[in-house]
Amino acid sequence: MKVAVLTTSYPRYEGEPAGSFVADAVEQLRARGVDVEVVSPASFRHFGIAYGAGVMGNLRRSPWKGALVPAMLGSFARAARRAARDADLVHAHWLPAGAVALTTGKPFVVQLWGTDVELARRARPLARRVLSRVFNTVTGWLSGVRLHDMNCGLKAFRVDVARELDLYGELHRFIPVLAHDLGFRVTELGVNHRPREHGRSRYGMERYARGFLDLLTVTFMSRYRHRPLHLFGGLGLLLGTIGTGILVYLTIEKIGGEPIGKRPLLLLGVLLVVVGIQFLSLGLLSELVTSQHRERLRALDDRRSRLVDEILR
Repeated sequence: MKVAVLTTSYPRYEGEPAGSFVADAVEQLRARGVDVEVVSPASFRHFGIAYGAGVMGNLRRSPWKGALVPAMLGSFARAARRAARDADLVHAHWLPAGAVALTTGKPFVVQLWGTDVELARRARPLARRVLSRVFNTVTGWLSGVRLHDMNCGLKAFRVDVARELDLYGELHRFIPVLAHDLGFRVTELGVNHRPREHGRSRYGMERYARGFLDLLTVTFMSRYRHRPLHLFGGLGLLLGTIGTGILVYLTIEKIGGEPIGKRPLLLLGVLLVVVGIQFLSLGLLSELVTSQHRERLRALDDRRSRLVDEILR
C-alpha cells in the first residue's frame, strides 16, 4: 500500500521542530511496511510562507504575503497530483492540505488537530484583514492618498469640505480621496479602536468587490473627468498599435509565401485594431460631451452675470 502525505509543515533536517508530529506519524506508517511519499514545502514552492513562524504566523506578520497564497497552493496541488498518481490513499494534514487533496482524484483523509479548529475559526477575520490591507494599498497607489484604513468609520472634516463633496451610492468610503481631489489637505490620526462585542457584521467579502468598482469610478472621475480622450485614446492607440504590428508581420509572411488565412494571429490582429478604433472613437465622443457640458456651464454663468447686472441697475 502506498500513501501520499500532504503537509505544509515538515522537518527539513534532523532535529527541526517544524512538523515533527507529522514526521512521527510518517515513521510509524513506514515501520508497519507502508510506502509513504511526503509532499511538503521542501518539494514545492512556498514563497517563504510555510516555515519560520508557520503559515498563519507569517501571514499575521506580513499580510501582503496573502497575495502569494494562491500561487503556493497551486504549486502544492501540482506536487500533490504527481505524488498521488500511483498512491492508494492521500493523507492530508491541516485544512488547506485537505483542499489540495480534493484535486488529486484519489481517496483521502484529512487530519485536524486542536489548533486547526481554532485557526479555522480565525481564518475569516484574517482573510478580512488581508483583503483590507490589499484594498488600502491599491487605493493609495491609484489615488495618491496613502492611509492605513480608508474605510475607518470615524472621519472629521470642516463644513467647507462637506459642502463641496458630492456623495452618492457607496462613495462615502472614499471621502479622503474625494476631498484630496478637491484640493483639501488630508491626514490621519490614531484612534481608539473598539472591536465589535455584540451581533454580527453585515459586511462580507462582496463589500470589497463593490469597493473596487467604486474605486475605478473615483479614479476615472478624479483623473480623467476633463480629459477622457487621454484614457480611452491611450488604450485605443496601444491596442491599435499592437494589432497593426501583428498585421504588418502577417503581411510580410504572406508576401514570403506563407499561408495566413487560418492563423489565429490574424483574427487577433484584426480584433485589436477594431477595438482600438472603438476606444479612440469613445474617447472623442467623451471629449465632445465634456466640451458641450463646459459650454452649457459657461452660458449659465454668463446668464447669471447678466441677471445680477440688471438687478443692480
